[in-house]
Amino acid sequence: MSVPGLQSINRLRNFGSYRSFSNTGDTSIPNFKKRNLIYGWNYSGKTTLSRLFQALEFPDRGNPYAGSSFSVTLSDGTHINDASENLAPRVRVFNRDYVSINFQQEHTAPAVFIVGEDNVILRNQLERAQLRLDAITATISRRNEQIRALETSLDQLITEAAGGLRGMIGVTDFRRPDLKRVITSVRNGDAEHFLSDEEKQSKIDTFRSADQFGRINNLTIELPNITETISAVSELLQRTASHDAIDGLSENSELQEWMRVGMSFHAETNQCQFCGKELPEERIEALRRHFSTAFMQLVRDIDRMIGSLQNLEITQARLDPVRFIQGLRDEATEKVENLNSAIQSFGEVRQRLIDRLIEKRTSLESRLGLELQIEDLNLQDALDSLNQVITRHNDEIGDLDRLKRDARGALERHLAADFISRQNLAERETQVEQLEWKKQRSTQAASRLSDFKERVAGQIDRTAIGAERFMELVSFLLRDSDIHVESHEETEFRLLRGDMPADRMSEGEKTAIAFAYFVTMLDADEEDITQTIVYVDDPISSLDSNHVYAVFALIEERLSEAMQLFVSTHNSEFFNLLKAKWLRDNRYRSSSEGFYVRKVEVDGNSSSILETLPLLLKKHGSEYEFIFAQLRQFANNPTPSEYEAFCAPNLLRRFLEAYLGFRKPCTPAWHAKLDLIIDSDVKRREIHKLLDDASHLQRADRALQIPTFITSAHDAAQAVLEGLEAKDAEHFGSLVEAVSRENAN
Repeated sequence: MSVPGLQSINRLRNFGSYRSFSNTGDTSIPNFKKRNLIYGWNYSGKTTLSRLFQALEFPDRGNPYAGSSFSVTLSDGTHINDASENLAPRVRVFNRDYVSINFQQEHTAPAVFIVGEDNVILRNQLERAQLRLDAITATISRRNEQIRALETSLDQLITEAAGGLRGMIGVTDFRRPDLKRVITSVRNGDAEHFLSDEEKQSKIDTFRSADQFGRINNLTIELPNITETISAVSELLQRTASHDAIDGLSENSELQEWMRVGMSFHAETNQCQFCGKELPEERIEALRRHFSTAFMQLVRDIDRMIGSLQNLEITQARLDPVRFIQGLRDEATEKVENLNSAIQSFGEVRQRLIDRLIEKRTSLESRLGLELQIEDLNLQDALDSLNQVITRHNDEIGDLDRLKRDARGALERHLAADFISRQNLAERETQVEQLEWKKQRSTQAASRLSDFKERVAGQIDRTAIGAERFMELVSFLLRDSDIHVESHEETEFRLLRGDMPADRMSEGEKTAIAFAYFVTMLDADEEDITQTIVYVDDPISSLDSNHVYAVFALIEERLSEAMQLFVSTHNSEFFNLLKAKWLRDNRYRSSSEGFYVRKVEVDGNSSSILETLPLLLKKHGSEYEFIFAQLRQFANNPTPSEYEAFCAPNLLRRFLEAYLGFRKPCTPAWHAKLDLIIDSDVKRREIHKLLDDASHLQRADRALQIPTFITSAHDAAQAVLEGLEAKDAEHFGSLVEAVSRENAN
């Protein structure tokens, strides 16, 4: 798994020379890329910046500056600060601290490797591991052959079984991979996918003749309310001829019946046979009319009900189940039979009601009961059930492709379920799984042995190669030096100058040897450099120009594959080499970025900042034009800062050495050629003295002093530029034009 790189530095507070640096998004500082070139003059803040990377490399050591704080963002969006517990990316830093740690005394260098380890034991271990590995490899090969034999046999059986679908429905696009896929989908519930012979034939018929079926119209039958009809008949059967005429008699059936019977005793007399009193003629006449009218009405009602029942005849449903698709035929047959059975039961009930009403006509004076079984008379439910089957049929034939697809799918799943059961697939797969498990155990053992072999072989190789690599790098970097490296007593190496220990090494020699050690350690630690952030600060410090190309070649050869590579330098020649490679070559430009470190005034104090590399430095092959731009800006500023004054003498001397050296190469001393642009002897001596004193503030005690020569430096810069414009107007104008053009871009 890849690790994140560094995307940006967000904040540096009281971090060495970075008093108050903030990258909040409005400063236009680009994010870091794979290759990052950082340029800045001495004491501008480059080494301090490398110590930020050291804080990421060694988070357990705490901040290198008391009371400081920082915040950075990784490429995956993770934020890390000085109090963060997040894991930092893998970082390796080369800077002056690294050189100091590895040269604690003048005459010693780090013993990187143990040379001449007792390799006999290691080689015996290697041989035994190889013998064991050969045996395990043979076992793995045997297991593979057994697995292949079982899988080949099973594949042949699946191929033959897949052909069964071709025989069923005539398809030719169902092969072994297809059946394997279906087996996987049904294996956990294969029993539910089995089809009976009838079901299987139905699916086959559906697939073959799905396009032969047509729509079926829903049955529409006007059904009577049988419950209301029976209730009405029951009411008629309970009525008598005395039901309607005289008010009050209908509500008292016993009195009405008593009076109807009593009327037969008063046919010849008006004397009440109950009380003996004479009945009025009007009462006798009313009673006669009452019973005569009721009888007639009852007869008419009975006849009307009989006629109504006779008109309720329902014919049997005539619907051939063959018209339904195969999957619904049995259900359609059942629903048709249920409906016709309900219709038949209704006819029987209807006839029973008619017969009972005819019987009532002969017994108008009697109340007749009605006993019926009507549980099977739910005509509406029976009709709705049949119409639901018809609707399903119509829905399914509406998509013939889906109908055929579903039928085929059911047959495929049946075929897979049958294969699982018939071939005892679980047992066959268990055999393969057991062999795979045994093979896996053997493979794991082989892997452990291979890792062990690799570690032992690496130990053997590193004892010989590690020291050899280090020696080669030292010789490469110091090829013009008399220092060389050799093994010592097969346990360590030592640095020699001729035959004697190399004591009193120069700073350049220490830097070169420490850098060789740094590069070698990246290999020796078996680190994956593609997952490592590498920061190299001034690797050519104190080296002469002859070594610049060697260091450049070493960085390109050994460090270019780093996940991220940061190189900071003050050396213009080294800077130009890397700039030409990273920032100008189209092969590397998109993955490279340039930065500039300088000091500015913040609240009256100087503070280092990191910013985008100026175009003058980025696009030109030398820093000559850039120095001219800085001097011109300083000279034209009526109120320059102390830091600008601090830098101006050094810039002015470098500018004069370059310009005067080209104008008059025969005279070696730069100050002896000042008359080419400065006429006044006094001014020439003043400039010479200022630049000699103020351009060499590299000692720590003087570098920490705030310069008191702002006015002198300002006057000197103005005098030199005015003299150049007066004495060499064409060259001065060309420089101004170049600087202005780049600033405009």
